[in-house]
Amino acid sequence: MQCSWKAVLLLALASIAIQYTAIRTFTAKSFHSCPIPSPVNCSLSQDTDAADRLCDESPTFSYNLSRKTHVLILATTRSGSSFVGQLFNQHFDVFYFKALCSPPVCESLGAIDLHLEEGDCVKKCGTLNLTLATESCREHGHVAIKTVRVPEVSDLRALVEDPRLNLKVIQLVRDPRGILASRSETFRDTYRLWRIWDGTGRKPYNLDVTQLTTVCEDFWNSVSTGLNRPPWLKGKYMLVRYEDLARNPMKKTEEIYDFLGIPMDSNVERWIQNNTRGDRSSSKHKYGTVRNSAATAEKWR
Repeated sequence: MQCSWKAVLLLALASIAIQYTAIRTFTAKSFHSCPIPSPVNCSLSQDTDAADRLCDESPTFSYNLSRKTHVLILATTRSGSSFVGQLFNQHFDVFYFKALCSPPVCESLGAIDLHLEEGDCVKKCGTLNLTLATESCREHGHVAIKTVRVPEVSDLRALVEDPRLNLKVIQLVRDPRGILASRSETFRDTYRLWRIWDGTGRKPYNLDVTQLTTVCEDFWNSVSTGLNRPPWLKGKYMLVRYEDLARNPMKKTEEIYDFLGIPMDSNVERWIQNNTRGDRSSSKHKYGTVRNSAATAEKWR
């Protein structure tokens, strides 16, 4: 049975809302400070009990005194963002939002779910346990999230300038031709006309070229802003080419962690060694990250 247009629209809006909500957590109540009585202006008439109750009842209302680093991976679909996300997910002290689909938040996954597609996370894990998710997040010193819904880094200015955050942006870019080739294989119906053009050499008259030109324009505008180093973005922006990361994953990952000021641990190094030398069969999983990274980056040529 085919979905109605209303159902499709609802699913699309729900997807956007989920990512928007995740981004909003960077500026949500968890960074407000509890009203702590001043030892200088303390008086018997001051309602210290109310302040204590607020902190007790809302333990997440604490200022970012630990200077927890918040990392936002700015990417587009099929640009290598799943691979970059795993570089954070493997770090023992980084809570990566994709970790909502991994233990201890989700205990339903096993070895056979190594290549679990992101869209199947909800089906496999069921309803999100907010208590476990919150506890898992608090146990980590840093937080990372990726988004493919934000076109340009300038759209993140309010977050970057927020004094309550220590937010750093990693923009991931890839050759648009590689993105197109990957999307054509992953979303075959949506990019059917592109595959016809590639196979026949004849451009379909109704081909929507904005599927590619929009990516190019967003890259150009966003990277131009980042490399111009405006005051609000100084020290907060790093540009990463997927091709460079794929050719030399260990070196580029070390550079990423140096930029963030977070020590790179052995779990990340071990994951890179085990997941960038895959054989041909491993690359068949469209959302998987086990593959020959250098060959994958140039596969479209």
